[in-house]
Amino acid sequence: WTIHVDTAIRRGVEAASAGGGRVAFLRVPCMEQSIVSLVNAQARNNPSRVAAFNAILEDVSAELPMVSTLPLDDVLCPGGEPVGQVDGEAVRFDGVHLTDSGAQLVWTWLDAELQAMDLKPT
Repeated sequence: WTIHVDTAIRRGVEAASAGGGRVAFLRVPCMEQSIVSLVNAQARNNPSRVAAFNAILEDVSAELPMVSTLPLDDVLCPGGEPVGQVDGEAVRFDGVHLTDSGAQLVWTWLDAELQAMDLKPT
């Protein structure tokens, strides 16, 4: 699994940076998908699996100078616990996908991060 994911990420970086561009990964946050969902939540909800994926992102980022990693997990799961609400509004409607309020939270944070890195969204 690790080799497969690492290889896929590196191929994506190669394609995305082919014209000299930079790549910014967002670390995957914790998730609390319902176990009665149509999609198997086992891997998504497993903190060890999420940490393993994020470790691959960090390893690739450390090795390739055109790659940076941003801590989305710290925004949506500070201390490993999911943020439930911001200003009284739910952040995720199903434990995985962002609500409008959650998307606004992430975009505000991401815009500031990219500007600080001089990687402005287009």
